Amino acid sequence: MNISRGHRLHKQIAAWLHIAAGAFVATLIAGLWVYAALLAPIFEGSFIPELFAMFGRPVAVALLSFAMLEIAAAVALLRRRRWARFALVAVGAAQLAVFPIGTALTLYTLWALLSGDEPDTRRGSAALGTV
Repeated sequence: MNISRGHRLHKQIAAWLHIAAGAFVATLIAGLWVYAALLAPIFEGSFIPELFAMFGRPVAVALLSFAMLEIAAAVALLRRRRWARFALVAVGAAQLAVFPIGTALTLYTLWALLSGDEPDTRRGSAALGTV
């Protein structure tokens, strides 16, 4: 296995890990949303449902948007889009604080995306445009 082929495999692994992480976050937020809706009648007449609505909705929308961006960027990386690398590095920077899983995923993503980027000059200028 040559270096570029092995490195391409690590990029694919990082992309699939981000798809899984984004799907996990989206499923978790959707599940919590349904669970909160099911529990709302228990707290009828209390300030708790309004409190959850006031703070929970913006947080849930932000986390769902972040998860969708992560999935979209990972799919774009699998399709070798140029913007995907920047998007996944930005997503990884935000996930650094989610210790230990987010930190490990970010470090692996940074290693996979930012190492081994030297163009293959042995093949001429045609290899310079490949991702």
